[in-house]
Amino acid sequence: MRMCFDKLSTPKTVPSRKGFVLVMALGLILIAGLILAGVARRSLAMATEVARAQEELQRRWGAISTRRVLLENAENVLEGLATPVESPNTYHVGRYLPV
Repeated sequence: MRMCFDKLSTPKTVPSRKGFVLVMALGLILIAGLILAGVARRSLAMATEVARAQEELQRRWGAISTRRVLLENAENVLEGLATPVESPNTYHVGRYLPV
């Protein structure tokens, strides 16, 4: 506690405010940390969602392009798969795509 004098020179005690700024600064740092943690969590969730969407899109495009190539050449593919090679248990795929 420190002493404070008014106009009549009577001493008054004023409560000490030592550490108040430190407590406020720590409180603000805590609040900022919580906000940043929330933002980081939301950012991670969005990045994960985008990665899943990208993988799904790539899978769909792969399926579409495979379907297009194989359906256009289905007869050649089936003929190539049914052609036996030296051993009766192995089949030669052969060249079934147009070059």
